[in-house]
Amino acid sequence: MTSSWVLMRTLVERAVGGGWGLDAPEQGTEQVAVIRGADFPAVAVGDTSRVPVRWEATRKIPQRKLDVGDIILEISGGTSDRPTGRTIFVSEGLLRSFTHSAIPASFCRLVRIDKALADPHYVYWWLQGMYAEGRTWSYQNRSTGIANFQFEHFLDTEQVHLPARHVQREIAATLGALDEKIASNRRAQSLIEALVRSKFDQLFDVSHDPTGVPVSDLVEVNPRRSLARGSDATYVGMSSLPEFAAEIYEWETKAFGSGQKFVNGDVLMARITPCLENGKTAVVDMLGPDEVGWGSTEYIVLGPRGQISTAWIYCLVRDESVREFAIRGMTGTSGRQRFAASNFDDYKISPPSESVLSEFNDVSQPLFDRMKQLRDENLALSSTRDVLLPDLLSGRILARETDVVRV
Repeated sequence: MTSSWVLMRTLVERAVGGGWGLDAPEQGTEQVAVIRGADFPAVAVGDTSRVPVRWEATRKIPQRKLDVGDIILEISGGTSDRPTGRTIFVSEGLLRSFTHSAIPASFCRLVRIDKALADPHYVYWWLQGMYAEGRTWSYQNRSTGIANFQFEHFLDTEQVHLPARHVQREIAATLGALDEKIASNRRAQSLIEALVRSKFDQLFDVSHDPTGVPVSDLVEVNPRRSLARGSDATYVGMSSLPEFAAEIYEWETKAFGSGQKFVNGDVLMARITPCLENGKTAVVDMLGPDEVGWGSTEYIVLGPRGQISTAWIYCLVRDESVREFAIRGMTGTSGRQRFAASNFDDYKISPPSESVLSEFNDVSQPLFDRMKQLRDENLALSSTRDVLLPDLLSGRILARETDVVRV
């Protein structure tokens, strides 16, 4: 076979819905890791640490249990600016990262490709291309407030271009090499951050001390920044703020309207539920010199002051005692609770000495610089992958013609 177009349903050996399981064990249940659509961004780069573990009926697990080569397809949860249809490829490494069997969540589908007909990794990349090109919009059901993916219509409509098997493998290997390098860099970022936070914990005690100094005396809380209304500026929406990670990966240019303003070196901390509880906190490091960016009104902006550095502030607001204080201090109606920036007047800590701050900054600054370098490298790799993807899948270029270093 050289090349053909095949209906998606023809290639699918199994397509089953996921489950959500139970909060606690019952007779005839066992623990499983449940991969939700919300977990896709982290799982895609190998981070499965926050995938929930729940209890599922033992009899239901075999038909839902993920295996190497499976594809998880998100079928619900899209928004007005982001369709459903995202996918995760189940690799051997991904399965090894779980201590229990893994299943997709209720609003996902397990898609198992017939390996006699197509290379599953190639089909995964075909679906990635479909999403990147915006073609999943044609499978959206927008009759409700939540966008749903019309899965059966997709199976009966989507035509997959299948080149010869060896070409499928070459394409999957080329794109997979780029993805693995991106994932490797993300793992390195996580390790670097863990190292900095470990050093922070060794040097500083930031538990509440009624005799100490308020956090608001140590850092700039919502510092004043100037930005002309209507001027184009870098914008970071709440959806772009990462959970439990320092680096921001997505931003855009947008006319300034109303929102928090920030500069390089500031730390953004979500203050509204559930974003605060979910750990949305990040460092601003992608702006130009003297550039002012802006974002959600639901951020608290924390800026360096004196020897109090960006890394120190980031570690402070990631500390469990500070996070617990913030979460306990939220007020407002259910579902719209917020933590007020003024509460940092009430959280007091033992003042850090200049010598210890200097020691921490000497260690942390080069490491934070390295995390930024890895982020920038990943953005370049992602751009390369996104440019290659449609050309490889269409056959306009051959995988062996690309100059991609295998990693």
